Amino acid sequence: MALQSISQFCDSNLPGIITIEYAPLDWIDQTSYETIVNSNRNWQYSIPFAQGDWLKLPVYPGDKLWEEKERSNQQGKYYEMELSGGTPKLRPQVTQQFEEMSELDFLLKLTDRNRQTWLLGTIVHPFRVQTSARSGNRGQGRNQYNVRFYSQSPKRAYGYLPVF
Repeated sequence: MALQSISQFCDSNLPGIITIEYAPLDWIDQTSYETIVNSNRNWQYSIPFAQGDWLKLPVYPGDKLWEEKERSNQQGKYYEMELSGGTPKLRPQVTQQFEEMSELDFLLKLTDRNRQTWLLGTIVHPFRVQTSARSGNRGQGRNQYNVRFYSQSPKRAYGYLPVF
């Protein structure tokens, strides 16, 4: 793609994330998985599931944060990616889920407030998860889990607009 003025792509902007969804790589049908990306960097192929479907992660509205940081080393350019937030209400069942999730790799899908859906991670460069629990009267005084998905990838996240 030839370089163009970015101003032609910009419009009103609503910061923030509406939904966060995740899927363990173990659930993905990797024999049917295809990387088809159009010239606008939108992932065109629906993620094929061998079992299950996307799972939703409830996160406090003001706590959702997605970052991509460009880095470089002797092997070249790469991106550190992170998606984090606070999930409400400590519960034994959720603690168990997070313990199981800590051993898995994930693909992530999020929708921002501009109604753009993004696919984060690939089967070659998946995300991992770290969690912690917090409760008390300091700061925001919330009873919550802090959830952090993280990865490194040679490519930025793709828009997700499956047509196949």
